[in-house]
Parts: sequence; C-alpha cells; structure tokens
Amino acid sequence: MIAISKLKDQVIRWPNEEERKNISATIQKMHGFIKCFGLINGTLFPLAFAPTLTEHHYTRKGNCAIKSL
Repeated sequence: MIAISKLKDQVIRWPNEEERKNISATIQKMHGFIKCFGLINGTLFPLAFAPTLTEHHYTRKGNCAIKSL
C-alpha cells in the first residue's frame, strides 16, 4: 500500500467525460454492458508455498493464492 500510495498521482487518475464515453462505448460493443466504463478482474495468483506469517488464503480448489482486483 505504501508503494501504491507514493505512485498514485502518477498512475491513478479518473477518466474525463470524453474518455468515459469512449470506454463505455467499447465495453458496450464488446460485452453488452450499458453505461459501464470500468471492469474488475478477480484473477488468482497461485502461491508456490502457503504463507507462514499470515492467514492462509485457500481457493475453492484448495490451493493457496492471492486475488487481484
């Protein structure tokens, strides 16, 4: 979180109205979602070993993984 917070002004921004309209049109054309200009992907990154210092994060298949958003 500290690293992301330090870079937020350089890499995180809200799209302006024209950008939102273009993004929304593309998403509607590709996926059929109306008035949507952002999607969240919950990709799982499997871990080679279970973490020892934190609570284990098991997937529905019993693997340890971290979910991205």
